[in-house]
Amino acid sequence: MALHRRRVLASAAAAAGSVAAAGCAGFGSSVTDITLDNESDGEQTVTLVVTPTDGGDPLLDETVTLDPGGGTGYDEVVGAETVEVSVSVEGGPEETREWSDTEADSRGLHIEVTAEAISFTEGTA
Repeated sequence: MALHRRRVLASAAAAAGSVAAAGCAGFGSSVTDITLDNESDGEQTVTLVVTPTDGGDPLLDETVTLDPGGGTGYDEVVGAETVEVSVSVEGGPEETREWSDTEADSRGLHIEVTAEAISFTEGTA
């Protein structure tokens, strides 16, 4: 009986380790610069504009329609610079945030939109 219990506990520990490793896989040596997720119950049309704070043309200017619970990601948008990230939901909120990435591409900006609010969360590798 004790041997069976040890085998079950060992299997559970191995499974937990696999899940933990999988959760870290998205934050390896390269992180998606910007992710955009629709956390509402309805379709959302979102405009995302990323502009260097020192002037110049936008690095990204895109309008996307996201399904409920859907999202998209943008790689290699920002280098080692500070940018202004503007997000607007059609018929809904608008928010702007200043954000800096590193040359090592180890930081990401996660944006969640709903019909009422926009939230920004920074992540690092």
